[in-house]
Amino acid sequence: MVETNILNIPAEHLTPGMKQYREAKQAHPDCLIMLRMGDFYEMFYQDAITASRELEITLTSRGKEEKKAPLAGIPYHALENYLGRLIKKGYKVAIIEQLEDPKKAKGLVKRGLVRIVTPGTIIESALLNEKENNYIMSLTAHEDQYAAAFCDLSTGEFFTLQVHSLSHLLSLIVRFNPSEGLIPESLSVNTELVEKIKSSGCFLNYVDDHFFKPEKARETVCRHFNAASLHQFGLEEEKQLVSVSGALLRYLHDTQKNSLSHLKHISIRSNDTVMLLDSSTIRNLELLKNIRDGSGRGTLLSVLDKTVTASGARLLKRWIKEPLLVKDAIHQRLDAVEALHKNIIAREEIISLLQETYDLERLISRVN
Repeated sequence: MVETNILNIPAEHLTPGMKQYREAKQAHPDCLIMLRMGDFYEMFYQDAITASRELEITLTSRGKEEKKAPLAGIPYHALENYLGRLIKKGYKVAIIEQLEDPKKAKGLVKRGLVRIVTPGTIIESALLNEKENNYIMSLTAHEDQYAAAFCDLSTGEFFTLQVHSLSHLLSLIVRFNPSEGLIPESLSVNTELVEKIKSSGCFLNYVDDHFFKPEKARETVCRHFNAASLHQFGLEEEKQLVSVSGALLRYLHDTQKNSLSHLKHISIRSNDTVMLLDSSTIRNLELLKNIRDGSGRGTLLSVLDKTVTASGARLLKRWIKEPLLVKDAIHQRLDAVEALHKNIIAREEIISLLQETYDLERLISRVN
């Protein structure tokens, strides 16, 4: 019987290429490893068996006798499609690329990790809903206080906030609908919290508590934003907010392997200016989905959404989930609506111009 766990196989039974695969698997045991070999991304051993089952691709083998290994591969040009299917099924995928031209390589081609793809770090337009943000969240708790940081890597939005009860936290998760979450390993013992986060459809990661230590997190935030202090962000005295922000930034740097230079600012969100709507309210008022079949037909969003840009659609959905509480802000928004309602020519010109724009928020992220 062929061993399916590459970590259990003696090094002398592995080819040089398989040793590269094993090194990647040792470093990232929670990931499916995709190793670029020529025109294909190859997966071996248990990863190959998993990919064959989930992607419905052929499972073959490579080598003979002791060196025989289960193998499944996908063409490099089809990566985005297959990657999306794996991520939607809740897998993390590590991409190991060729770091030199195989034709010029002397001996074994150099390969290295270029990116770890997870539900909250997708930036490929084809894998995202253009009308929805794709947030990744980091979270920590201290008694009844919860601090969270959110980032949409595809647009560069980054913010942090604090709530004072579990019910408010759950409303927050409904409001931003993160596709992925990070919590310190010590918080995993809070089974109620873990189950409620998972039930929202959020892919949950447990990371070392060291990521969340305020001193380390502060250093990470300052280094990323090239700042001597956190006064400019209003975070200097906010240890819990710094903790979750630094942990999230560290995770993003570790998985994306680039400078993330499009993340240029971090803001503190206040819950004093918007209404916190829980999941029951959002569902019963049919704000985004109807109760009958869960589609968007007949909802408040479907009635109001006349947007012609992806970023506008995302903003409108956010406004519906975050009704304003401050009178001046409400009047300011109503005045803007009235001005465009009365000035038909200006409104039509603006619509015409907006129709010609692309999703600049996400394009900048892709360029980075």
